[in-house]
Amino acid sequence: LDDLANYFDRLHDFQDKVKSVAIYPLFVIVLAVGVISFTTMFILPQLETMYQSLSLELPGGAAVMLNISRFILAHKLLTMAGFASVLAGVWILLCRQSVRIALQHASLRTPVVKDFVREISIIQITSVLGHMLRQGIPLDVAMNVASRVVGNDLYKDNLNHIAEKVRAGERPQHVLRKFPRTFPPGVTQIIATGEQSGKLGDMISHIHTFYTRSLDGRLKGIGSIIEPVLIAFVAGIVALIAYAVITPVYSVLSAF
Repeated sequence: LDDLANYFDRLHDFQDKVKSVAIYPLFVIVLAVGVISFTTMFILPQLETMYQSLSLELPGGAAVMLNISRFILAHKLLTMAGFASVLAGVWILLCRQSVRIALQHASLRTPVVKDFVREISIIQITSVLGHMLRQGIPLDVAMNVASRVVGNDLYKDNLNHIAEKVRAGERPQHVLRKFPRTFPPGVTQIIATGEQSGKLGDMISHIHTFYTRSLDGRLKGIGSIIEPVLIAFVAGIVALIAYAVITPVYSVLSAF
């Protein structure tokens, strides 16, 4: 029971670390969209009224944003339906396993992204395998259980295939070598060492520890990179809004 409790504690901590990196950028993006929408829907129409009363035309940037606002306000149902259709289409596509696997294949070919995808999946897999093997559960059964825990469909398929081959009598290290993109050679070599020494569960736990530390370092690094990028992004949004709002006011003052 203590081992099981420790396993769930580690899993919860791991999920929190990944979520903490994803939530901050999402919050900033939503905030930026909200500010742009508020400015476009409410502030610019007021400026347009002022310009019309003075028989002046809005500058280019403000006029573009205002035209977008007019279209959205004039076609609310169409805009909402289009937005909902896009979301529904994306959701339906992501519900198809073939689409998810294609995207996951692409992610494992994308620089930087592939390291995160690989490390997150291997951490999830080795956390389960290490715990179950130390409890004396057969490797093929442990792999089938791990395939239900890992969130990546590509890794699910690989694990189920490996479990079938192990059940048929093949050695895990030989099967793993067929999947170098999902299981790096270093992982295969450590598992081979575990097989030879009779301490496969312990060696898989070492893999889990190594990748957990590696991911921690990456998350801290990406956090330090994302922060200035998001600050620059927000600064750009503020500059755009300031240009769209202040330029008309300046033009009005210049007209007198």
